[in-house]
Amino acid sequence: MTQLCRDYGLVEKAGCGLQKIVAICKQLKLPPPQFQCDSNFIKTTMYKTGSSTQ
Repeated sequence: MTQLCRDYGLVEKAGCGLQKIVAICKQLKLPPPQFQCDSNFIKTTMYKTGSSTQ
């Protein structure tokens, strides 16, 4: 699936977008996203300005 998306120019490479997201969160002084993995799914939590991880 990843290769197909890459062939069509939809993604650069696997994992590249996560690095960009974390860098942008740092620039905006936001907490980094949290990832919870299960055998059936991945849940991603991202925070907006003014929110707290607590």
